[in-house]
Amino acid sequence: MLIALAVWLVPLVICVVLAFAMGGLKLEMLQLGLVQLALVLVYFGLLVAYTTYAAYSRNNTYNSLGLEPGHRFSSTITPGRYTWIIVSNFLLTI
Repeated sequence: MLIALAVWLVPLVICVVLAFAMGGLKLEMLQLGLVQLALVLVYFGLLVAYTTYAAYSRNNTYNSLGLEPGHRFSSTITPGRYTWIIVSNFLLTI
């Protein structure tokens, strides 16, 4: 919940601060790319939030999994490594 809030709140705060730093909210902001910057920040935040959640849930799932007594699975992937796997796979498939 807190990550989801940060994903939307951080780009909004950055856009508002940038808008007031440039003299207030004006229609010309659309031409300066402020909206595009906000979208890039939102998508980056969504990528970070998704990979963090996916890495921790993967670790939890695999660490709780076993076939028989004495046979256990283990996962210690970090969110940074999982992000690299997703980004590199995306770039290689393009």
